[in-house]
Amino acid sequence: MCFVIVLLLLAPVFLCGVNAILNRRPNTHPHRTPFTAGLYTNLVFIPVYVVLHVRIFGSQFTDLICGIVFMLIYINGVVFLNWFIFTLTDVSMHIQLLMQIHRHGSITTADLVERYNKNTILTNRIPRLLELGQLRMTDGLLFVGGRSVLFGAAVCALLRRILGIPVRPEEADHLADHASQ
Repeated sequence: MCFVIVLLLLAPVFLCGVNAILNRRPNTHPHRTPFTAGLYTNLVFIPVYVVLHVRIFGSQFTDLICGIVFMLIYINGVVFLNWFIFTLTDVSMHIQLLMQIHRHGSITTADLVERYNKNTILTNRIPRLLELGQLRMTDGLLFVGGRSVLFGAAVCALLRRILGIPVRPEEADHLADHASQ
């Protein structure tokens, strides 16, 4: 059983190492590297798990399948967290605002609004989403092209609803209460 704990500890380290290596290669896209690193992590750790499980516990089918499913859930959960941390730091308005202020030491509200406004956000995000295949453009109209980010957004929205966290900040009860005072 100790080998499982070792694998569980090594998988995130391996994932982060592969992700770091991939991000330093030319012509790589940082939005894809967490998933590519996850693929490599699965390709390394699942066979290692199978070999160790069979050597230590035998080839009892149900136990082996349960272990494989557990490892897949664990590794891909770590992949999701790795991607989530990247995207949080990439797109979170709070983080972007704080980093803009930090980079400049101080900045006026007008300069901050000019640097980080809807036009700037759309100008940066739309080409990235087109490049990733998440959007496609036909006759000047944008359409959803890929479903993976959309699926991830739907899962996050569902989890927020389950946890009682508003999907949009303006839906928060504490903000509405504060605004009425």
